[in-house]
Amino acid sequence: MGTGTSFGAFIRTRREERGWTQAELHRRICGKTSKSNQIRTSEIERGVRLPMARFLPVFAKVLKVDLGALRKLYLSDWFHRIEKRVDADIERAQKKSKKSRKPK
Repeated sequence: MGTGTSFGAFIRTRREERGWTQAELHRRICGKTSKSNQIRTSEIERGVRLPMARFLPVFAKVLKVDLGALRKLYLSDWFHRIEKRVDADIERAQKKSKKSRKPK
């Protein structure tokens, strides 16, 4: 991906509006002394991964945004990822099927 997703871009925009670094956002989400890798802000902002859904209420509270809106962005990105996986699986199956049909 690399270009970010609607969820990741939203998180980045809100973080930058507050003048926070990625490390500051991480500390606000996970706690002052946390070294947890469950929230990798840079990967979230770039769209490489999504945080676990259980962190959404914390993101909403810290960023002072509506949980419902954040949830919609999250689900949109999540469904997009699933759709891409399904499409790739279908394409692989079709290629495999074509190979098995070729006469020897």
